[in-house]
Amino acid sequence: MNLISLVIVTSGRIDYLKSCLNSINLQNLKNFNIEIIVVNDDVNNKLQVKYFNKITKYDLKIFNNEEKKFMIKSRNIGAKFSKGKYILFIDDDNILDKDMILNLYNFIEKKDDCAIIGPMMYDKNDILYLTYQKINLYTSKTRGFINHNKNKYFRTDGIPNCFMVECSYLKSINYFNEELRQTFTEPDITFAFRNKYNKESYMISNAKVNHIVDIKNLSRKIGTNYNI
Repeated sequence: MNLISLVIVTSGRIDYLKSCLNSINLQNLKNFNIEIIVVNDDVNNKLQVKYFNKITKYDLKIFNNEEKKFMIKSRNIGAKFSKGKYILFIDDDNILDKDMILNLYNFIEKKDDCAIIGPMMYDKNDILYLTYQKINLYTSKTRGFINHNKNKYFRTDGIPNCFMVECSYLKSINYFNEELRQTFTEPDITFAFRNKYNKESYMISNAKVNHIVDIKNLSRKIGTNYNI
């Protein structure tokens, strides 16, 4: 059976984490083995495996950081302990549609030039807010786009929040660059895979995730959104 590793970084948001895990429980994954790796960056409150094993049906491991690592170092910790061919990185404030993992897996397995794959992103009110990203290499400005055309997939310069990556490629570039700001780490691996392997990042329309935010009130905008 196919093994997929799920890496979730969390910090002091137990309710979000439980909702995320519950959406994983509801995934359509009959022919897959799933391992869940939770990296807890809340150094004052350790998470207990016994508690979370009661609310997930998959194999779950927890790594409690002894000192604050923040997102990228915590992602790397989870990635280095992953055993799957693919790693799905999920921020704890995301709710996965029931077919999301299956559809991501089917796409990345069948499309030869794909090394990173992500879903369409919706907010907590089920409003679409991201179908792909572009980064200006001269200004470093990342812009998010909304495209309502019925394209099956979109080439993207980066995927935030929730994305699947082929583990061997990530390992070959020594994982995420911990010297960069978090905003630039997803585009960084996209460009690294393009330059080294001629591989691409895509976001696909038949996979969906709900980010538990109100897009109208986001304090950190992902860029200018366009309706095309």
